[in-house]
Amino acid sequence: MKPILSLLIGLAMLGRTLNASGQLFTLEPDNYASPTVLNHAFPQVTLVTAGANNLPIPFDVTATYDGFGYASTGTNVFGHAGGIPFWNSDRRLRLDFTIPANYLAIDFIGGEFFTNEFARLEVFSSTGSLLGAYQSAPRAADSVETMFISRPAGDIAWAVAYLPPEGGVFGRFDRLQFSVVPEPSLFAFLAVTTLALTHRH
Repeated sequence: MKPILSLLIGLAMLGRTLNASGQLFTLEPDNYASPTVLNHAFPQVTLVTAGANNLPIPFDVTATYDGFGYASTGTNVFGHAGGIPFWNSDRRLRLDFTIPANYLAIDFIGGEFFTNEFARLEVFSSTGSLLGAYQSAPRAADSVETMFISRPAGDIAWAVAYLPPEGGVFGRFDRLQFSVVPEPSLFAFLAVTTLALTHRH
């Protein structure tokens, strides 16, 4: 009985650890040839282009060759509408998670040669409530800042990255990272399976 008890305790501790940290994923546009569609590159998240009201519009999100050398890593950034590498208030990068996320980070790169630009990352609950926001510092062309938000509760259902109307019109986004919270039902299933196998012996 003691080995089974130890196993159950181990599963519980593993569940707490994974639920606290989640599994980290990195979606790097340079891992795909331009203009590969990235909408469903990972099953844990769907990438879409959204308008100023944060609602999806029919433009795919693609791995897009930047062409100006502004990518934070390599040469590709997130693009849309057949190869446009920049984002603004009317064209936002939206992320919809199939499992709630507890951490989200994305590189913002200034894209305007003659002025500084700034971007925002906003995260929302499943009911559409704003949970948190990160606003970058003003960034010159080719200047990079990683915007990030951590939510230990693991309640990020969707997010948008964009440049506010006063923030500019040529900002780039690159190298998305996120972690999702494993479903508690997985650990419940493992525990029930363990107990069932024990009673069979």
